[in-house]
Amino acid sequence: IQLDIKEGEFSGSAKLDSYLNLWPRISGVVESISEGKVLHIHLQKAKVGIFSVRSIVMRMIENLEIKKLKTEGNHIYINISE
Repeated sequence: IQLDIKEGEFSGSAKLDSYLNLWPRISGVVESISEGKVLHIHLQKAKVGIFSVRSIVMRMIENLEIKKLKTEGNHIYINISE
């Protein structure tokens, strides 16, 4: 597993022993908004091999039904106040 975070951007991957090369990869941008009370994550890419799974990941996050977590398109907002 590899995760790189630098200046608000992140990318990660998990290398599996697979002859199909179906390695999961993810990347995006993280920023703090509303005076540090909200964490905004823009999920730019979520792939398994050449297949995009970004919409599946976003649906899974939305289905968690966590009160302090909100999704809009490819954006995740987490209320970190209190």
